[in-house]
Amino acid sequence: MIRLFLKKLVASKPTLKNPPGPKGIPVLGSVLSLMHSRPWETFAEWGTRYGDLVFCSLAGKPVLIINSERVARELLDKRSHIYSDRPQLSHYEYSGIGASTSSLPYGSDFKMHARLLCRVLKRDATSSYQRSQVQRSHQLLAELHMSPFNFDDHLRNFTASAITALTYGYEAVSAQDNAFCKPMIELVDQLRQGMAPARAVLMSAFPILQRIPPWFPRAIWQRDAQRTRELMEACRKEPFAWVKEQLASGKTLPPSLVGDLLQAKGDASVSDAEYAKVLKDVAATMFIGLSLCESNSLLSDTTSLLMAFFLTIVTRPDVQKRAQAEIDAQLGAGNLPTFADRPKLPYVEAVLREVLRMYVILPLALPHSTSADDVYNGYFIPKGTLVLPNTWHMVRSDPKWSRADSDTEAFDPTRHLASCGTLLPTASPADIANSPVFGFGRRRCPGRFVAENALWIAMAGVLAAFDVSPVDKSSINAKVEMHDANARTPVVFPCVAAVRRGWEGAVEAL
Repeated sequence: MIRLFLKKLVASKPTLKNPPGPKGIPVLGSVLSLMHSRPWETFAEWGTRYGDLVFCSLAGKPVLIINSERVARELLDKRSHIYSDRPQLSHYEYSGIGASTSSLPYGSDFKMHARLLCRVLKRDATSSYQRSQVQRSHQLLAELHMSPFNFDDHLRNFTASAITALTYGYEAVSAQDNAFCKPMIELVDQLRQGMAPARAVLMSAFPILQRIPPWFPRAIWQRDAQRTRELMEACRKEPFAWVKEQLASGKTLPPSLVGDLLQAKGDASVSDAEYAKVLKDVAATMFIGLSLCESNSLLSDTTSLLMAFFLTIVTRPDVQKRAQAEIDAQLGAGNLPTFADRPKLPYVEAVLREVLRMYVILPLALPHSTSADDVYNGYFIPKGTLVLPNTWHMVRSDPKWSRADSDTEAFDPTRHLASCGTLLPTASPADIANSPVFGFGRRRCPGRFVAENALWIAMAGVLAAFDVSPVDKSSINAKVEMHDANARTPVVFPCVAAVRRGWEGAVEAL
C-alpha cells in the first residue's frame, strides 16, 4: 500500500502547475527582462500581478522569482537542503573564479568552505577583529584630514586594508603602503564588468563566445576575462605566501582568517596541498564574493555602502546633524567612538540600518538552484530551477524593514526607531545580520557580522569628526543615485570633509 501511494504521489507531480508567471517569447523566454538595467523592478511588478512566487523561463531554464521575505524564509531557510545549490555557469570557470565559496555547487567542497569560514567569522569571533577595525577607521579619518576631497579613494582603501588585515593579518601603516590592496581593487572592478547581468547571461547561454580569440575585433570580453584570471591568480597566491613566510619565520600575526586556519588545520584526512588550495579559495571569497553571490564580498559591498552613506549625509544634512548631536551628547567633543559606545548611539545605529535598507547593493543576488523537485502551496518547482530572491523589493515591502505608512524611497532613519528614540527590535545590532540583504539559508553571507561592524565604526567615526558637504551645491542630486548593474554602486559627486570644531586635536593625533 505504501509503495502504491508513493508511486501515485510521484506520478502526480508533473500534473501540478508551476507558479504563475509571464509566458515570455519562444526560445529566449523572459531573458530580455533580466537584461533590463533594473530587472528587480520588473520582477516586483510581476509580483503584484502573479503573487509572491513568479515562475518564468530564461532561454529554456526554469526560473523562480521570490518577492516575499516570508516565502524566501520558508523555502531558502527551512528547505535549505533543496534550495542551496548553485547553477553551474561556464562563465565562472572561464573567468577563473569557479572555485570560490560563492560559486561552488552545494556539496562536500562547499560544506568544507562554509565550516572554515564559520569558524573564524561567527558572531562570537568578531570581537577579536575589532581592534584592527578601529585602527583601520582611524587610518580613514587621518587620510580624510590630509586629503579631504578624495573620499571615494579613501573609502576604497579603508575597506581593502580592512580586508587584508582580517583575511591575512597584513596591517600596513597606510592603505597606500598596502601591497595587496591595488590588485584586489582592480580585480573587483574587473568582475563588476564581467559579471554584469547582460554579459553573464550571454556568455553562459552561448559558450562559443568564450572561444573567440582575444585579438578578434571588439572581443572586449575576452581581454577582460584574461586580465581577471591574471589578477585572480595573483590575489590568491601572493598574500597567502606572505602569511606562510611570516609563520615560518616565527612571527606572531594578529588574528586573521588565513593565519588562524593555517595554524589550526585539524583535519588529517586532507593533505597540506589540498588544504592550502582550499584556504586560498576561501580567502578569495572575502574580496570577490559580491560579484558572485549575496553580499559575500566584504570589499566591494562595504565600499559601495560607505560611499552611499557619505553621499547621503551630504544630501541630507539634517541626518548628519542629528547623528552628530547624539555623539556629542553621549561621548563629548574629541572622543572618537569605540565599539563599547555602540549601545549609546541608537540614531547612528538607525542610520546604518537605513543605509542597508535603502542601498541594496545586490538586488537579486546570484541564483540559488534546486537540487530536487519540490512542491510549495500546491505548485510544482522542478529540480534545477534557478531561484532569484528579490531582496530589493523585500526590504521595501515588508513592514519589518520599512513601515507601510512611509515613503520607501526616502532615506529615513527614524523608521527604525520607536517614538521614544530607542531602536525597534529589528533595528538592533543583533538583528541587522538577519536582514535579507545578507542572503538566505546556507548561502547567507558568512562575513555579515564583521561587515556590519566595519560599517558602523567607519560611519560613527566620520560623523563624529567631520562635517561633510558638497564642493558645489548646484551639482548635487536631491538624493543618491545608483549605477545599476549586477552589483550596484553610487553615482559619486564631489564632496569635502572638514574637521569639526572641537575635534581637531583628536584627528591630528591619529
